[in-house]
Amino acid sequence: LLVAGLLAWSPMLKGGELRTVADLVNIRMQPGDVVYHATATSYIPAMYYLNDPGYLLDERQPDGLLQRRLQDAFEIPRAALEEIEHDRAWIFWPRDPLMTDQATERMQAYTKSAQLVAVIHYWQAAPIEVYLSD
Repeated sequence: LLVAGLLAWSPMLKGGELRTVADLVNIRMQPGDVVYHATATSYIPAMYYLNDPGYLLDERQPDGLLQRRLQDAFEIPRAALEEIEHDRAWIFWPRDPLMTDQATERMQAYTKSAQLVAVIHYWQAAPIEVYLSD
């Protein structure tokens, strides 16, 4: 297994899908758009690819999804989507099983009438669904 893993491993693929989707978001961003993340699982890597990584759901989550003190250290802004002035929202929702039921319910409400734009199969984390809500 180790040999097969080494033969198939490509460092270029580590953030490939996220980079591609982030490029799409960067190109299609319009004035009044905002980027919104359910967890830091998508926010932290998106910081490297998005022109503006946006906001994080203001829900208290398990520490495995990045402790609040670390969110503060990274200066990640937290807010409820309805409190952010925006015309459209690019919503990144990692389908992480650690998310609380309340956070999942809020994300379901935010994405109910949104268009699914992409699903990122990010090997380091749960699949990340990306929605556009207008």
